[in-house]
Amino acid sequence: MPARELVAEAIRSFVEAYGPRAEPLALPRDAPYADAEVRAEGCTLCRSCANVCPTHAFRFDEANQALEFKQIDCVACGLCEAVCPESVITLKREMGLNAAALAYRVLARDEPVGCRKCGKPYINRRALDAVESRMLNSPKLAGVFAGRRAGLLRLCPDCRAIAAMMEVQEGWRP
Repeated sequence: MPARELVAEAIRSFVEAYGPRAEPLALPRDAPYADAEVRAEGCTLCRSCANVCPTHAFRFDEANQALEFKQIDCVACGLCEAVCPESVITLKREMGLNAAALAYRVLARDEPVGCRKCGKPYINRRALDAVESRMLNSPKLAGVFAGRRAGLLRLCPDCRAIAAMMEVQEGWRP
């Protein structure tokens, strides 16, 4: 049995025998375990952490627009902290001695946003707000999303591509 599975089994046994421990167990800085804290209000659910996590401790649940984390799978590599564009992830060198450490838990969630044209959900509210803010406040891109193109970012990728191609046919040069 791999070491991580042995640790998970030890935690299960501890919880069964003694009940969950309220305080997490502090670990040395070089321990290959950590718990992730995410400031949910600042997380845009961009999926960067889930995309770089080598053990899938972070994952994104598309159906629920939720970022999830499974502590027992975290190897404390720090890639999630390094790649987070909002700098809202902090790894803490500790292990929960409870059932929650062994299962995925929701760290951040947001409402899905539907395409203005077809209605298909394609992004979440905080991510759309962040993208619009960055794009619309960029001096180089200010004119790209002006006039009839003002709503392009509120279209799903398929509808956006069609709308952009129609604009190009009418002479728009991005």
